[in-house]
Amino acid sequence: MDMVNVKIDGVAVSVPAYATVLEAAKTCGYDIPTLCAYNHGECSKGSCRVCLVEVQEGRRNDQGEVMYGPQRLVASCVYPITPDMKIIISSPKAVKARRASVELLL
Repeated sequence: MDMVNVKIDGVAVSVPAYATVLEAAKTCGYDIPTLCAYNHGECSKGSCRVCLVEVQEGRRNDQGEVMYGPQRLVASCVYPITPDMKIIISSPKAVKARRASVELLL
């Protein structure tokens, strides 16, 4: 199985290359709140937005250095892992967005 290196809440981990952010976090022992009946992406369309996390995509330049883009909120149940990604599960922005999603659903 191909593995890629990412950082989850500042901790470097190796996760399956074809996993979603939610699957990768679960394999490393992190808990991301969800409402969907998640079944390897079959039941989830990311529409409830309760599993929002902040990610920062990493891209390597010609010298092999990792350059990071802006942080943005994504639905972790449908967003694929990419090499050198930074994932922030419990940032204030993500927690606030998840809370707003639940309030809108109620």
